[in-house]
Amino acid sequence: MADEKPVAGNARSRTSYSTKNISYAQIKSVVGTVTTVAALASALLAFVAGATMAAKITGLVNAVGTAVNNVASPSSSHGVRVTISTTRYYRKGNHIPHRTVKQITGAALY
Repeated sequence: MADEKPVAGNARSRTSYSTKNISYAQIKSVVGTVTTVAALASALLAFVAGATMAAKITGLVNAVGTAVNNVASPSSSHGVRVTISTTRYYRKGNHIPHRTVKQITGAALY
């Protein structure tokens, strides 16, 4: 959460970015032996509590689903690294956020 910047057009919000690694073994333990794209997207969202998924990373989710289905023994040292943006919205004169939005904005294989 070291990378913070104000959101354009709204001076009372801050966005921070973080990453989370999810191994193939963790994914396979959640979704089972045969993975659909919908099941994989649900599993990624389950690992990041309270998050939504950006539409631009659905192609990578499909590629990861194919990789998980084709691996007989899933690796715990390889998987998906997701980028999470957390935007906190503040009311005028208050330092406590009244709304927090988490979104998976990127994903890459590691």
